[in-house]
Amino acid sequence: MINVYSEGALKMIDIASFNRSLKATWIKKYLDKENCGSWKSFFDSELEKYGGEVTLTGNLNIKDSRNIIEVSDPFFKEILEIWSAANYEENIMSDYHFRSSPLWYNSVVRVENRPVF
Repeated sequence: MINVYSEGALKMIDIASFNRSLKATWIKKYLDKENCGSWKSFFDSELEKYGGEVTLTGNLNIKDSRNIIEVSDPFFKEILEIWSAANYEENIMSDYHFRSSPLWYNSVVRVENRPVF
């Protein structure tokens, strides 16, 4: 259904991908310093005990984000998982890449087999 007409499909939007992209946009808007919406207080309260927005600027894979960040709201939990899937970089390409990577909440940098936070 989502492929092009020439391949026998109807050129429709992939609803699952569209849904994930909309939810990832919530994190981008939350991290935007110019966006001052009151809805951000919900994210702040969920992330407060983990250090706030630094949690989202790290490099956590989905497994580590599930184990480390325990949130009560299923919608926010799904957003965190989508963000981790889109944002996580497993391979370090260069020395500069490693040095510019975040230290906190980074699944690549581990102490006792756990990300540092």
